[in-house]
Amino acid sequence: MAGFRVIREASITVLNLCDIQNYIPDRRYKQSDYVYRCTIGEIALYYSCLTGELIEVTDLNDAFKYMVNHWFFVGEEYNEKENAPKLRKLMLALEKKEKPGYNQFEILTTTNCNASCMYCYEHGYERTTMNRKIAIQVVNYIKNYLWGKEANIRWYGGEPLMNIQVIDEISEGLSRNGVSFSSKMISNGYLFSKQIIEKAKNRWNLKNVRITFDGLEQTHNKVKQYKGASLSPFIRTIENVELLLDANISVTIRINVESHNVDEIPDLLDQMCELFGKTELLDYMIRPLNNTRTLTTIESDENNRRHILNRIDEIKKYLFENDYNVNSQDLKALTSHTCYVDNRRYLLIKPNGGLSFCPEFFENNQFGTIGDDSLCIRPANYYEYKYDKGEVCNNCPLYINCYPNQLCPAFHKSVCDEMKKNSIIRDLELSIRNEYRKYMNKNKGI
Repeated sequence: MAGFRVIREASITVLNLCDIQNYIPDRRYKQSDYVYRCTIGEIALYYSCLTGELIEVTDLNDAFKYMVNHWFFVGEEYNEKENAPKLRKLMLALEKKEKPGYNQFEILTTTNCNASCMYCYEHGYERTTMNRKIAIQVVNYIKNYLWGKEANIRWYGGEPLMNIQVIDEISEGLSRNGVSFSSKMISNGYLFSKQIIEKAKNRWNLKNVRITFDGLEQTHNKVKQYKGASLSPFIRTIENVELLLDANISVTIRINVESHNVDEIPDLLDQMCELFGKTELLDYMIRPLNNTRTLTTIESDENNRRHILNRIDEIKKYLFENDYNVNSQDLKALTSHTCYVDNRRYLLIKPNGGLSFCPEFFENNQFGTIGDDSLCIRPANYYEYKYDKGEVCNNCPLYINCYPNQLCPAFHKSVCDEMKKNSIIRDLELSIRNEYRKYMNKNKGI
């Protein structure tokens, strides 16, 4: 179409919910509060956080009617903030009509770990390990209450590889029962080996591993405090990343950043980029450390925090501009859920068979057990949100998808501030540019 082209399609569900907005020639319009615009040369990219649609615009006049129809522009008198809670409630009502069940399963094989990171939010949690009996119950539960065609499993802990037997039991049980599944894992990466990786690929259907690094070799080893490690944990983990990539299993390298390591992260990334090169199988997730339930002294003072967030943004920009994959926020349309807590398709299974809904605050929140053999339903108050979010949110395009759940412990902290919001929006722009680059690479010569 002249003047614009669609880079990422709008959500059909959201468009059906909102309906196509009629264009009225003599009406005065404004850019939607939920639209973020950025430019690449003379090209403008418009992204709608409401519909999830991304378009490239070369002539705004030619594109304008389409952009009104698809909610990039709205009438000047239209109060979008007032309608946001109504849209969310409609999304929830639509989802309630669907068949109940889960397709995202977070399975904690154990809360034990071979590392002792100072920032671990599981400090003080009871150390338990899943046994074979519970693993068999997990297989039956997934088989009985699977929503859709495939179960998406994420192995978690503690360190999930400290209980390989249970991963074997669940994976083989699902296969025997004809349940299609794929899996991911969050791991410190130290316990992998060539044999384990071969099994992970062929029997666990492992597609991705997220592995954390905490700085250059000396810093990483000091932070991790591995128990009984002989070879440098940093070197061994690097070698295991290479083995995973060689096996065609993708790796997300998460780099935790705080005052103690912020200045060495560029050197760490230079080292990794040289070692692993450019591959679609590897991306970098760079995140600041945050205070946790058990540790409240991580976050720096305001000036240091600003320095850390700015350095993270600079590093992400450097990686992106040099064609390395950067893990940034997902581009998404309005959804019925904000996080795992209110996502009806997500379930966390604890080592003792307890069922919960949050991967960070699961110890004291249990809603039945895997042995009950009944569908675990979220309480109604899990869908209570804070709609009056404060002035800092008023001009944020992500407002439509940011609804803090009032039961979340993190809700009692300040939801956001200008510094954090600006960092999140820069991350949004990176996601938009990344989506556009993927589209252009895929459609070269078309």
